[in-house]
Amino acid sequence: MAKTAKDYALKGTPPLHATLTAAGYCLWLIPDAETEPGLQALIRDLAGLEAGAPTFQPHITLLSPKNRLCDSASGIQEALERAVAATPRARGPMQLTLEKPEPGTFYYQCVLAPVVPTEELLALREYTERACEDQPPMYFPHLSLLYGDLTDERKRELCDEAAKRHSFPLRITVKEAVVVDVNGVADEWKVVARVAL
Repeated sequence: MAKTAKDYALKGTPPLHATLTAAGYCLWLIPDAETEPGLQALIRDLAGLEAGAPTFQPHITLLSPKNRLCDSASGIQEALERAVAATPRARGPMQLTLEKPEPGTFYYQCVLAPVVPTEELLALREYTERACEDQPPMYFPHLSLLYGDLTDERKRELCDEAAKRHSFPLRITVKEAVVVDVNGVADEWKVVARVAL
């Protein structure tokens, strides 16, 4: 049986709230130019159905480092470049599959499409953790479609809506990873560096 977002949820981590701002830098994998516009439209459409829901760039979070080694844009970019260079399975475009949308547990994972973990993706994640000297407890690859603090019932309704508006499972190609400054609220986040795979 396929795992759901709740199976991957970090135990003891409180849900994030809409008023909470993020801080630091994250590493994202970005869908290519063929699939990005459709996913961006879906994110925008779902956000339009919920008052105050932010829009954001479609992405799969590779890592949100908490280590001081990666607490600057240049430090995290250097770590990402080392990880990409050291990961033989991650050289070149990566083919990934987004599964049917499902409800998430946290604010930043309110409605999401799980990503089928491939050897290439997991290898890149492992090398990135090493390069950042960071060891988070688990990795749940996904592409968030909506941020919010909603009831389980409303999340399920929005998952159904997402599935009506876009075809899943969806194959995407990822050609680059980016360093994102996530200081502030989601609408303020910005890409500060790009690294080709």
